[in-house]
Amino acid sequence: MSLRRQLVILALFTLLLHIPFLKQPVQGDEVNYLDIAANVLKQPLTPLNFNYVFQGRMVDASGHPHPPLNAYLVAVPWLLIGRISLLGFHAFYLLFALGISFAAYALASRFTTQPLWAALLVAASPLVQVNTNTLASPEAPGLAFLLAGAAAFFFRRFVLCGIALALAALTALQALALPPILLLAYVWKRERPPKAAWLALAAPYVALAAWQGMQWALTGRLPAALLLGHMSDPALSRAALKGASALALLQHLGALVIFVPLAVRRLWGIVPGLAAAALVHDYPWWERALLAVFIALGGNALVWLWQSRKREPVLASWCLLYLAFACVAFFAGASRYLLPLVAPMVMLFVQQFAQRRRWMKLALAWSVFLGLNISFAAFEFSRVYAEVEPPPGKTYLVNGEWGFRFYMLARGGRMLERRSVPQPGEWIVSSELSLAGNYDSLAEETAVPIRTTDLTVRTPLRLIDRFAHSGFSTASAGLLPFSFSWAPLDRIHYARTSPFLNEPGEWIPTQFSGRLVFLPRPKAAVRLPIGAGESSLHFALFGRGKGQATFRIAAASGRILFEKTAEIDGELWETHSIPLEGIREVVLTADSEPDLKAGWGELTACCEGDAEEPPPEGPTWSFLRLGDIRSRPQLVSGWHAIEDGGWRWMAQEATAVLRVPADPPATFELQLYFPPDHIKRAGGPVTVSVWMDGKPFAEETYNQPGGYRLVKPVPDGFLTPPESRVEIRLNRAIPPTGADRRELGAVVQEFGFTGHGGP
Repeated sequence: MSLRRQLVILALFTLLLHIPFLKQPVQGDEVNYLDIAANVLKQPLTPLNFNYVFQGRMVDASGHPHPPLNAYLVAVPWLLIGRISLLGFHAFYLLFALGISFAAYALASRFTTQPLWAALLVAASPLVQVNTNTLASPEAPGLAFLLAGAAAFFFRRFVLCGIALALAALTALQALALPPILLLAYVWKRERPPKAAWLALAAPYVALAAWQGMQWALTGRLPAALLLGHMSDPALSRAALKGASALALLQHLGALVIFVPLAVRRLWGIVPGLAAAALVHDYPWWERALLAVFIALGGNALVWLWQSRKREPVLASWCLLYLAFACVAFFAGASRYLLPLVAPMVMLFVQQFAQRRRWMKLALAWSVFLGLNISFAAFEFSRVYAEVEPPPGKTYLVNGEWGFRFYMLARGGRMLERRSVPQPGEWIVSSELSLAGNYDSLAEETAVPIRTTDLTVRTPLRLIDRFAHSGFSTASAGLLPFSFSWAPLDRIHYARTSPFLNEPGEWIPTQFSGRLVFLPRPKAAVRLPIGAGESSLHFALFGRGKGQATFRIAAASGRILFEKTAEIDGELWETHSIPLEGIREVVLTADSEPDLKAGWGELTACCEGDAEEPPPEGPTWSFLRLGDIRSRPQLVSGWHAIEDGGWRWMAQEATAVLRVPADPPATFELQLYFPPDHIKRAGGPVTVSVWMDGKPFAEETYNQPGGYRLVKPVPDGFLTPPESRVEIRLNRAIPPTGADRRELGAVVQEFGFTGHGGP
């Protein structure tokens, strides 16, 4: 068969594998690469010079683990089309899928007599199929550049090799592991590499260093230093995490790269598989069986690679050394980490079975079948988030990542973070699967669950799931390369912050046991306006103590809408909902005995009201009562949750922001409390220091437990409007224990500038 005909067959085969998925929606980390590409269009020389919210924290994009070349590639179709287009972006990235196939053909022609078979098997590898069905991710261009560089190296086209490897390194950092491995071609031959080879293999390191230097010169920040700061987190280097990652990579090797026939002499791999199946927790029997099979397949492939070193030491060393690098360097165990070893492993397979076409046909058929099914599962995972309905309102908060984040932000949402201050009545939409979390924000503390929606997909095959233990993308979700589930893939939660949070009245919004409670003063009647689009009132009856309480909700006309008398012995939490058609105001009363706390929990109206624009930034209050939940946005760090509706524990150091009043503040006041055994458990007298805007302000030492009030006048000119950063520091605190993982410094009830407004 002529070279031209072989390349045409290879191109058509590659296109047929990917064309069914040309409209796959945005998913996974693609949302981050689209954000970086958008910044390329704004500031081409410094595309990572911006901040974004990730899992509730504002992070510096300069520390992103991928270099920026992929973002420049994404910007090309964006400029040509003028917008994000699923079909257009996927079609553009098909060029890199074709590049992988052609580069694999060139590389295979150096090592096998069947380069077409090798290239077909590389294109059909489930690992390659799924990870290159992309519209913005770096896997396809990174692998294409890497294989092109390797092929050029073995054909001694060192200029082309240096360019391709430099592009690969600027796309994905794992490309930096390949140059030392390529040198083995000379080591095994006992030859001295020419100078051009050394220069070519140095090119990726030089290119990456040049990029780092340019960013340092332009922004004053070194991306590598920021990345190392993220990677230095001790949690990422735990032995258990590394072990889980290595175990997942071993299974990807056996199940997703290429089918390696089992041999009797390699069946010892079933022993560690059975051991792992016996040790894992919460896996049903059939997932334990899958785990044992996949580990046995991985062990079989690993031993086969070791045995292949005698036949083809360069390719076998490439696979073994890169696998070892991946197990040591990475902690997530994602399948994409093994992409650089697909081509050499396939070529070893073709070398061994070149004369037994039946095995190559079987391997190709199995790879196509498994790869298409896994690709469809990935498509479904993407599709369901593109179809999620946004909550009502002009703006809403989004709690989640990946494609869920992309489509919710595109429809008017804003990312939830720890400092998020909601507009009363604003909605929060969150995903159970897509990395949503509890970020201890005021928005979450004041949110009331309204409804949920299940997301169902058209295949039981799962690459990630709430219940199936599939670790295709990360070992933290499970150890299996893929799994199965018939349950809904995800559940979307819609909650609404109480529209009555800032409503004036004789009550305090606070928390009991982590739940929002509006605690009225005894016998106080609270009037609440009802918006035109609000058709029902959701609430919970709350009581704590012992005695009788009567809860009543009436219309402005006096008509009773709800009334109940409850006998409380301990704690009452009882949810209700009443219709509000035609009602524009309600009056709430909660009459209780003196020693009983009674109020309204999770009070919100539903359901079509629009929240207004997000509130302006900056502190609102000069004096904070820590039992009032409205003080939460001004508590920066070092504060724990509200307890008993009246106070918070602080850590050894805590920071808050106070508004500096227009009139000169006369006095700063801090009310705190040390429980009876606190001083002893902390190790001695506690010295409390107060700093304002980095300047020492007050200091007091307390030798005995009890309540204290630190009061000190504020000198004229000591503070500069509009705000002051107040730090409260203790010389000692009770460290975390097994029973309580918090650091406990002191109980704080209130503090701030007296004589000025506060919640």
